[in-house]
Amino acid sequence: MKKINAIRPWIIIAIAISMLIIILIMGDLSFRATKKATFDEFNQRQLVLAREAAGGIELYFETMAGDMRALGWMPGVQYLDEAETRREIVHTFRRLELLGANDVAILDAAGVVRYNVTAPHLEDVDFSWRRYFQEASEMTSDDTYIIEFIEFKGVDVGQKGVVVAVPIFETSADEDHPAPSGQFAGVAVCTLKLDTITQRFVTHIQSSERGRVTLVDDDANILWSPDNSLFGKNILKESEGFAPLHQTAESMTAGNSGTSEYSYYAFDESMGAYDKSKKEKKLLAFTPIRLGNETWTIAVWAPQDDAEKLIRSAYLRQLIVVGVGILIILSGSLYALALSFRTTRYLEKEVAVKAEELKQSYERYRQLVELSPDAIAIQSGDEIVFMNPAGAKLFGAEKTEQLIGKSVWDFVLPEYRAPVAERYRQMRGQEGPASPIEQRFRRLDGTYVDVQVTAIPSTYQDKPAIQAIFHDITKFKQAEAELRTAHAFQQTILDGVTTPIMVIGAEREIKLMNQAARELWDKDTHRPGPLMCHHVSHQRETPCDGMEHPCPLEQARKLGRSVTVVHEHYLADEERRLVEVTATPIWGADGAFQGIIESTRDITEQQWAEDALEHQVQSLARSNEDLEQFAYKIVKSLQDFFEKLPPDEEN
Repeated sequence: MKKINAIRPWIIIAIAISMLIIILIMGDLSFRATKKATFDEFNQRQLVLAREAAGGIELYFETMAGDMRALGWMPGVQYLDEAETRREIVHTFRRLELLGANDVAILDAAGVVRYNVTAPHLEDVDFSWRRYFQEASEMTSDDTYIIEFIEFKGVDVGQKGVVVAVPIFETSADEDHPAPSGQFAGVAVCTLKLDTITQRFVTHIQSSERGRVTLVDDDANILWSPDNSLFGKNILKESEGFAPLHQTAESMTAGNSGTSEYSYYAFDESMGAYDKSKKEKKLLAFTPIRLGNETWTIAVWAPQDDAEKLIRSAYLRQLIVVGVGILIILSGSLYALALSFRTTRYLEKEVAVKAEELKQSYERYRQLVELSPDAIAIQSGDEIVFMNPAGAKLFGAEKTEQLIGKSVWDFVLPEYRAPVAERYRQMRGQEGPASPIEQRFRRLDGTYVDVQVTAIPSTYQDKPAIQAIFHDITKFKQAEAELRTAHAFQQTILDGVTTPIMVIGAEREIKLMNQAARELWDKDTHRPGPLMCHHVSHQRETPCDGMEHPCPLEQARKLGRSVTVVHEHYLADEERRLVEVTATPIWGADGAFQGIIESTRDITEQQWAEDALEHQVQSLARSNEDLEQFAYKIVKSLQDFFEKLPPDEEN
């Protein structure tokens, strides 16, 4: 006991140190989880900013295209009426100029500029070679628009611009259907500077103090970056050597949306360029911009340090929590030193027992599903979402993956579809399990399997589902059929025996009888309820008893061997007959008494003959007795006669 008391403090100290280590590890994990959650939240905020900017750009271009489309719907513009066309393109330009457009023009069906607002010197110039015109001439509808980059000349020489082009079609003559549906009549275009788009929607976006934005077209060319030296360069080439960034760039140019973490050169605010002597980790969110026939991508990024500033207060709170946890552990350790040895041992045993029970419970639960010989499946809607290995074997699959995602109706036979659908409908409105039913399913290889199905409503990934257990009863069905055949064969053999035979259970219930017995007691074999032996043989409701009618079943049970008794039975026509009953006991595999096999032999005539013979023997005995008395009397008389004669005289 002293030895235990001596080492107990060290055990408590070791536990305390272990718990402190666990607290520190958990604190570190908590710090990491908080950091990750903060980064995720920061990236989601950046993604929201990117999507808002993308939505603004898409709406901006759609507004431009909408005005171009409305311009093209005007009959005077379609037929190139000079006065009306010039008036309308000026009105349109004045509206779009407020949005940053710097020109509006109309091209005819041959690609020649017919009217231009700010650059009349371009009128009669052939632009049919431009990509936007060629694509517009091949379109059959003005539901979408075309954009193309251009280089401005003149006062804006060297600046990059964007053309927004919408095809013009001849308007249908039907006033009820004014939408364009005729032949291609030309193209309505407007131009704007790329700087107008970036200044209006891109440059002002900042997710943090040092956060910035990058704009990329569908050819992976950088349209805007805080580093002016990157304008026009390919982002895929610029990101070579930075694997995470390169993968993100590939996803961006593929038109995807998402977030990522990567390392790249640090951006120097004073220089307005990336400092290639320093690297830093960054958080980035990107989303596509759908613009007519092209897809741009806008990416919002910021250094990780900016996001970490947001969680310094959270770090401090978690540090306080860890400190409090350490104090609690130390206090608890001191309190544990005051506990008695018996209490400590008891708690240790209880913990060990509970831990083992929990482990065994978890293992049983896991084995219940994974090692269950019965198939266990979960379906959500009509789709199989889980199947254990036994289910794969039952349905003819090598792996459970072959069944995941398949429809349950792929396995249900046509004749079962209606009842199965009704069963599903009923289960959606109840909470408990449905009663087991027997079904036949088609396996993957086309063979069939008979199963007993038990199902219960459940949930899977927060969606309504049904969990079902399939028990293979194919062998049971075969055994049942074989049993019916064997029973029929057994009954046929018994029916071939002319002696009435019955198999009677331990409670006197008749389990089996042959044809001779049924014919003998035909009237009594059709009564309702359990048919007992005394019902048919004695036409009474109570079992046989007493010396006159000893019960053969009780005799066989008591003696443990075959017994033979004589009873007076009532036949089907209520005739009383004297019978000899032989009862042979039946023993179960465990040695318990199961009942008797009873055979009946009619000995009425035999008894009558024996009674007649006995009567004759008795009559003969009486005659013999009378004869003996008569002879005695004669002998007696002769004796008396000779005694009375005188004696002979001697000569």
